[in-house]
Amino acid sequence: MDTGTQQDFSGQDMPLSSLPEKQSFYNSIATALYKLQAAYERGDRATLATLRKAAGKTPEKDPLAWSYALDTLLPDFAYTGTKDEANNAERAAFTALSLYALHQRALGRPMHLKGKKSLGTAVAELTVSSGSKSIKSRLDALMVARTPSAISYHLRSLISLLHTYEIPLDYAQLASDLWALHTPSRREGVILRWGRDYASALWKQTPTKN
Repeated sequence: MDTGTQQDFSGQDMPLSSLPEKQSFYNSIATALYKLQAAYERGDRATLATLRKAAGKTPEKDPLAWSYALDTLLPDFAYTGTKDEANNAERAAFTALSLYALHQRALGRPMHLKGKKSLGTAVAELTVSSGSKSIKSRLDALMVARTPSAISYHLRSLISLLHTYEIPLDYAQLASDLWALHTPSRREGVILRWGRDYASALWKQTPTKN
């Protein structure tokens, strides 16, 4: 068992065993996404537009958009930090919500589907739908990216393509994965799962040649 430490949401070190359950984080993001979807279906596009303009940015680069998201979508968010820079949970939440806003733009059906598609699965479907051999290299670039800005950049590139082909994914799971991606003890597990999901989904969607 890993008994090391990881920074808590205020930036202080705490035992990994005492980190809040990721399911609670997942549910917080899922609730925010349902609020966004409900507003979109009612014709209220203001919040979606605000977040879409912030797609690919970090909370530090667009603090007004992050503040707006906290106020309208995450009023009880338990993962905010206290320092002058965003913590990993905040970055993950902001990235997922803003990219969902980019993905959903002008589409008639929901692009967030809880429990339906991981990022790896969605990218495999994109590979088949687009017929492009370069899609996998985009996923690979994301998986080796280390900084929040680099991760957001490569994700935005993929999400723009998923938008074009109207391929949904589970954005609450994406947020959880992004948080884990910045946690040294969990990073490799996320990358492994994305790769497995991609390979498995690609195999299932590729016609068998006789």
